[in-house]
Amino acid sequence: MNPKTKAFRFKDELKNIGRMQFFYHSPSSDLPIRDVLGELGHGKKTEPHIEIGAENFLEQCYQKQIVSFIDSDEKYLFLVTNCQSEKYTEVQGKQSVVGFIEKHFFGTNKIHGKEHQYIQGFTKIVGFEDAIILQELGYSNRVRNLLIDENRTSIIMEKFISAEDITDKCIDEIIRLDPKNKTCYHTRKLFRCEYAHDCARV
Repeated sequence: MNPKTKAFRFKDELKNIGRMQFFYHSPSSDLPIRDVLGELGHGKKTEPHIEIGAENFLEQCYQKQIVSFIDSDEKYLFLVTNCQSEKYTEVQGKQSVVGFIEKHFFGTNKIHGKEHQYIQGFTKIVGFEDAIILQELGYSNRVRNLLIDENRTSIIMEKFISAEDITDKCIDEIIRLDPKNKTCYHTRKLFRCEYAHDCARV
């Protein structure tokens, strides 16, 4: 474990609830990966940084929400995106849950001279064919911050238990689209990545 990363003291007391964390989907991929090429006009995305099972590791995406999540008794950070792939018409253009990070650790990183917190834990990503549309859970199609209650958390987890874990495939896809590691800073001279030897990407 990264020496800068701290285990949650009350992990066993976390409740079976969570919150959503939105990310931009890469239009160049049929897999639910972040927009590493910046095709949607919001820059080349580093989060969720599934290579090490983390969120907010290199950039502060909804940092206030991450800090709130760290301080909460919520167990899951549900990863939600708006599918850009024409292959999956059922979920295309609809915000859908495509995975989760189970809260195990949190840490502090310093990028661009500013410190921010990130969370890390067991991560599972599923394909768009197994994604759960937010509207099917009774939520709006356009949300960014959303708490997921126990009943809906159970619905999501029950479906994801039997779904194929494609996290490794997604990492391979990130490498394919971003071979120069533009969304992974371990190659930059001014950044020393504490996970360089444990990262699934290198």
